[in-house]
Amino acid sequence: MSDGSVHRLVTADTDAPSYGGVENDSAPPAWRAGGRAKVGAALVYLMAIGEGYDFGVFGTVLARLKEDIPMNSEVLGLVAASLYSGMVVGASASGPLADWLGRKKAVCVACFFLAAGTSIQAFATGIPMFVAGRLTMGIGMGSGLPLGSTYIVETAPKELRGSLGTTFGAWMAGGHALGAIVGVMLQDTWQDWRVMLMLGSCLPLVVLLGMLSAWFPESPRWLAMQGEVEAARLALQQLAEAGSSIEGVLQEIRDSTRGKKASSDIAESWGAVLNPSPEHRPRIILSVATLCSMFVSGYLPLTIYMPVILGQDLGRRQAVSAIGMMSCAAALISLAFTSVAAERLGRRLLLLSGYGICAAMYIQLGYCTSPWGLTPGSNRGWYFAAIWFAGSLAFTAGVCPVSNIYSAEVLPMALRATGMGFGNAVARVVAFVVTGLLPVMHDRLGWLFFMGLAINSALIFVFLRVVARETQGIPLEQIDKVFLTDSGEQEKCKATTGG
Repeated sequence: MSDGSVHRLVTADTDAPSYGGVENDSAPPAWRAGGRAKVGAALVYLMAIGEGYDFGVFGTVLARLKEDIPMNSEVLGLVAASLYSGMVVGASASGPLADWLGRKKAVCVACFFLAAGTSIQAFATGIPMFVAGRLTMGIGMGSGLPLGSTYIVETAPKELRGSLGTTFGAWMAGGHALGAIVGVMLQDTWQDWRVMLMLGSCLPLVVLLGMLSAWFPESPRWLAMQGEVEAARLALQQLAEAGSSIEGVLQEIRDSTRGKKASSDIAESWGAVLNPSPEHRPRIILSVATLCSMFVSGYLPLTIYMPVILGQDLGRRQAVSAIGMMSCAAALISLAFTSVAAERLGRRLLLLSGYGICAAMYIQLGYCTSPWGLTPGSNRGWYFAAIWFAGSLAFTAGVCPVSNIYSAEVLPMALRATGMGFGNAVARVVAFVVTGLLPVMHDRLGWLFFMGLAINSALIFVFLRVVARETQGIPLEQIDKVFLTDSGEQEKCKATTGG
């Protein structure tokens, strides 16, 4: 069989696919290209929706919880930030867990913790039990984000990797919108905040049950690192590498993982990330910084408090409704825009645009809440909401969807699972600190609080402008070359791979 031949693609109703396949000189039909990769990604998207749902609904839950159980800004910050403590634990363990169990089973473990955590919160009888539920859910969310991104990145053909990967982040925005809408609809109803939280356990359970099915293939990259070459070949067949020789792709994977076996030992795995080789160190720094920047910019933590902040001018009910409608609109635009933009505009441009617009948003928010700005009241509230919507649109369409996929792409293959876990763990430590401090800093600094966030976003923009490299259209096995060559060689690499 020639190296350039295309193997027969295995469809869902094939019971016993052959490893070699049948020679076929024509490219596979478009509707079959990457078929199982698309369906597998769609299942993981449900987990993203579930995680985004919590971010969207929790602002309403927090506002109602504060009414049921009066608390000061310090306790409010602790309740909101407790999620990130669990996320640090989950993210820290996700890499070794994925290397030990495989990507699929690790995703199932994450979904179990997500469902259990939401249930504990829904039946909480006091703040300690509620915080325990947030911590449990945080373990699932902290591991689910890197594991979901890693599974999609390692199972998607290169022609679909950008669109499938960024859509994972876009569906988180969709889940955020869903949560905000549910918060609007259920507020002030029977057991409102408990019902809101209980609904969040449904989607993780669906993903858990779906991933247990053998129909969804394991990551061929992980299988190759375990030495299971035949299983990796079958997984590539099922995932339908469009227009590529399965043997050629398998050989690239074997070459890139030769002598590198994923370790399930936490100390060994983290040692490889904390003390990397000189050529890998810049890529790990870039990956971790990309993940941390989402929280350092302040946008994601602020989404939790926005109903409380905006409620000072509009009232709680109107503020919740406004945030819900804006989140829904931003998510719909993001879903329509991001999957196409990631492949046409590139990851780097979307990140830079998102942080640049966020810096401008914070400057406007700082001005309108300053002594020289607008008078407190409904007019200022609606102006504030309009500016927030513009920044939300940039963040949900650019930064959120791209950050997770980009941070996974730039990591070396043997370090990807642990590197994503490490990056998410560090990011959640940052998120815990930022989320806990935000309400206190906002109360004490006033308009200067937003100006400080504007400076943060501007510094992130400069960092990414200098350090980030484009990964659009480049196979995972050849991304090493992007970070070892100059821009001219990068363009040559993309040209030779059809990017």
